[in-house]
Amino acid sequence: MKKLQIGDKIYATNDNGVNCVMTIARITPTLAITDKGDKFKINTNGGFCYEVPKNDPWISFGRTYYQLETPELKEILQKQRLVQKLSKLDFNKLDLKTLIEINSKLT
Repeated sequence: MKKLQIGDKIYATNDNGVNCVMTIARITPTLAITDKGDKFKINTNGGFCYEVPKNDPWISFGRTYYQLETPELKEILQKQRLVQKLSKLDFNKLDLKTLIEINSKLT
């Protein structure tokens, strides 16, 4: 198993995809602390990280999983961002040639 290093990425995911990408900013003997201030136990199991519980009374519905960056997670995030960008595209503003090219790629 790879030893955690400053600059490594932790992906927060759930059933909807990647919620957040955090960068490890500091490492102590027992914790990895991200750029957003979240703390994770440094021991990982199969690439999963375990967030240190916060003293927050708010209960989250749905489960979030924290994983160290992998090529698969990078691809999921790239695809998710492209889908979000394309969903906001106004196809009426594109010329006919571009629309025909897009249509040929989709069929």
